Amino acid sequence: MQLTIEELAHELEHYNSFAGLALDPLDPYLKAMSTFQSFTTDVIRALRLKDPQVTEISAAINNIYEQLPSFFEIDLFRDWVKAAMLGHPLRHTEKQHQWLHIVHRQAIVNDRYLSVSTIILVAVVAREDWQRRVLNPENLLADPDALYFFRREHNPRDVDSVTSNEGDEETQCWICMEPYGNGIHQPQQASCGHIHCKTCLKKWLEESKGRYTCPQCRACLVCNAHDCRHHVVDCDVAPPIPIMEFLKEIYDNAETSDGNKLGWPPSWLFSIREMTRGQRAALALIRAKLEALQGENIDSDRKVNLTRQSHDIKIRLGSLIEVISECYAAQLRARLDNETGVQCCTLGVNELCKERERLGQEVHTS
Repeated sequence: MQLTIEELAHELEHYNSFAGLALDPLDPYLKAMSTFQSFTTDVIRALRLKDPQVTEISAAINNIYEQLPSFFEIDLFRDWVKAAMLGHPLRHTEKQHQWLHIVHRQAIVNDRYLSVSTIILVAVVAREDWQRRVLNPENLLADPDALYFFRREHNPRDVDSVTSNEGDEETQCWICMEPYGNGIHQPQQASCGHIHCKTCLKKWLEESKGRYTCPQCRACLVCNAHDCRHHVVDCDVAPPIPIMEFLKEIYDNAETSDGNKLGWPPSWLFSIREMTRGQRAALALIRAKLEALQGENIDSDRKVNLTRQSHDIKIRLGSLIEVISECYAAQLRARLDNETGVQCCTLGVNELCKERERLGQEVHTS
């Protein structure tokens, strides 16, 4: 049912606003949430002033706030924002993609004039952009780089020459002792000022378990803080088994590149890819360990245990995918009854979350 302008303003103020949001100047995610709250406050003001440019697009406003995390659970909302800000753009959900666009536009309002209606319309276009890029089969079937935030957004800058504290020119990387030069041994300077070669910094990042610190002083290479808690990403324990390769192990008819032969739209294949990524990586690691033990009689108990773990994860993943598929089927059956459709979808998502949580616990304890 379409809300009146007054009802929409009331909903935004009382159910879609952060109450008592405590700001930490070092926390980029709370800062982003505060920026979004400023946008919400501007929308409420425009609605109550009956600004025609805003009231005429009230349906778009309502859509922006649908399916966002609860505004009353600050920590959970912050985790959702953190996942969006640290994640590869091709891993963002549609709502995260749209939310980040709003925050970005709202953040520059003080620098140049952007009307509330303009930001709302930008958010509408952002949804279309997400569907075009993220759901493109070429992007959809690959697991995006987990370290994108560090590798692309906050990589140390190249420098032409390196001098020591005494003013002498340094000619080699102090980690690998190779001479600096163009290419793989290009000297790069971190935000803390220390310089290392490109190859050593790359290797350090990939071995740092989701953190990106200076090898010398351990300062965060994003914010330059020591013991940084804000810039830590979830890393895969191994390169995940590609989603379509795994689906072919479960379904004989999982042959098409876009997953349509399974009856899923691209958005659901995206959800499956993201929700199973950690477990597909764990399964790949177990299979690599089993392969390393092939032909050996030693550690037979270990091989039996690894085989059992591999089988259990595969069965669990199959069950998880079935829940997603059943949830989508329920949505299709309920199109003529919106209320029933929401209920079916909610039940499916609840079961999905429970199954994913069980999977995660098993992977971490194995």
